[in-house]
Amino acid sequence: MLHSVEFFLPAIVDLCRTAGDAILDIYRGSRANNVVYKDDHSPLTTADLESDQILKKGLAALADFPYLSEESADIPYHQRAMWETYWLVDPLDGTKEFLRKTDEFTVNVALIHRGELVLGVVHAPALALTYFGAKTIGSFRQKKNAATEKLPIMQTHDDLKIAMSKSHATDDEMNMIKPWIKGKNISTVSIGSSLKFCLVAEGSAHIYPRSGPTCEWDTAAGHAVLLFSGGEVLDDQTKERLCYQKENLLNNKFVALSYQVN
Repeated sequence: MLHSVEFFLPAIVDLCRTAGDAILDIYRGSRANNVVYKDDHSPLTTADLESDQILKKGLAALADFPYLSEESADIPYHQRAMWETYWLVDPLDGTKEFLRKTDEFTVNVALIHRGELVLGVVHAPALALTYFGAKTIGSFRQKKNAATEKLPIMQTHDDLKIAMSKSHATDDEMNMIKPWIKGKNISTVSIGSSLKFCLVAEGSAHIYPRSGPTCEWDTAAGHAVLLFSGGEVLDDQTKERLCYQKENLLNNKFVALSYQVN
């Protein structure tokens, strides 16, 4: 049994900020456009790799759990299936936003225990904004030079606000959320990366549908922040909570719901 996971949170938040600082050095410098394209045509930057190394080393110093990120996705399932507890990491989510200079990219760390989320940290370095949560204490938002705020913060009861991806919004996603939006006035807000989960967690948005491809590391930290704020993320196929430690690291389509509509 894993106890006192909140013990890790301050150190993980600090570590994500350290990785974020390294990303910002690249983002604001001459190496921002150093990019290669992987076999699936997705971009990989110097910032991805440097952040991954910082997180891998720092998390190993905190606890000797296995480490899974996009850069180590070739670990075979028969090995991953034996892990009781492990780090699930996206060292730079929103690489397209990074390359487009929108500031909407994040560092993401989650801890998985027996297939379930127990904590998550989402740090947006260019926005000086951090979200974190754990099963035992709930979720929080921390802005630079501001007090830490417990999530959810905002309670809106007028229009139903839909968080949509700038890079991936589709008609299919609107069809996925029909059961929740029927008969309601709706509006949309577009933002990149795992920040969409965080908007829903804080109450700035109510629903985030995603039909485009994502992997477990893309969703885990944001899912944890939302889950421990009282929200939920439902697999569109099974209608159950989006799950982790699967043989196939790809997620199904999903709908993230705030506590107000969950």
